[in-house]
Amino acid sequence: MKSKVLILSPIGDVGGRELEVGFIASILSEKYNVNVISTGNYTQNSQVKTFKGFSVTSLKYLIFDNNLLVRFLIKFISLFLKNISFDASSLSSPLLKKVLKVQKRKSIILNNEILKTDIVFICAQLSSNYIEEIILIAKKNKKTIIFRTTGNISKNLEPTYLKYVDLFIHHSLKNAKKLNKNYNFKVIDQCAFNEENFLKIPDLNTKVNNFMTVSRIEKNKNIDIVINAFIKSADINDKLYVVGNGPDLEKTIIETKDKRIIFTGFIHNNELQEIYKICQCFIISYYKLEAGPLTGIEAMAAGKIIISSKTGAMTERIIGEHVFWHNNTIDVLSEKINKVKMLNVNEVTEISKINRDRYISEYSKEKIRQKYLDAVSLLNYKDE
Repeated sequence: MKSKVLILSPIGDVGGRELEVGFIASILSEKYNVNVISTGNYTQNSQVKTFKGFSVTSLKYLIFDNNLLVRFLIKFISLFLKNISFDASSLSSPLLKKVLKVQKRKSIILNNEILKTDIVFICAQLSSNYIEEIILIAKKNKKTIIFRTTGNISKNLEPTYLKYVDLFIHHSLKNAKKLNKNYNFKVIDQCAFNEENFLKIPDLNTKVNNFMTVSRIEKNKNIDIVINAFIKSADINDKLYVVGNGPDLEKTIIETKDKRIIFTGFIHNNELQEIYKICQCFIISYYKLEAGPLTGIEAMAAGKIIISSKTGAMTERIIGEHVFWHNNTIDVLSEKINKVKMLNVNEVTEISKINRDRYISEYSKEKIRQKYLDAVSLLNYKDE
């Protein structure tokens, strides 16, 4: 009988973590029975469902679907309160959380689901909700614990219960070094989940005039730095494609008067290659809490010139003399944009090939897939 793997993560609908959890679950389902439970605001529209081979639900859905009394009370209350709808999302309501003792119900579910599994696989930030509870329940019941960290690790954040984790998996060695050196860990970075389409994009063979960035549009992502640096350095025929949605999108559009900047809104991961085809340079903004980003890996697979901040795992991904680092200031980023625009066609093609070859040799789907399978297998589980 196959061993059972329970993946616990605060996945929602859209984002790198949703894609990563789906990818990991689909890989492990080749050898294990995999169940994914979201501790966050997951819905049936989540990008995790892009991948197959495993079951997926959330703590809220399990409470809603498996308890007739809960459904009855939500239905009754929804008749009188317009902000309460008859679905699992209503369990986020402060009123219902208190009346239905949602937190207690979640704890019971976590305990029961962990008891039924062999391997508990956490994909979250160290500071995410339920981490301590999950680890302590798993430890008490002698379950193997794997923790795939997401987000930048704070050096000051190291609670004692982390010692019970059997294996940490980090995006980068830089992040790994922020935890106790005695912890067992492996570095497994990301891959481009839409790899086939990215690799089909031809190597660059023109000078650079189209730029792009992909990000959630919010203050902490520093997309305003990218936009203003582009405006400062751009020629009349240059373009910057800003891909993504977020709470500050409308405000950013209103404040940006330059017609050379194109806001596309959210584009699904399996359609992103259409923007990559028309751009030569990818700009990675600075985000303090970044562990990846996934977009940087995709830009490598697509063979783009990359201008990046030294965020997340980027300093371990792109190496050599053709690296264009910026320090999250308009002046320096503008300088790097101008430098990239001055590259001749042969230089552009060379860097395009270098970045794509680096992806193929180190970060391909097959290489990342095998690393995950090997990491779990090394924990000495016997599967038929």
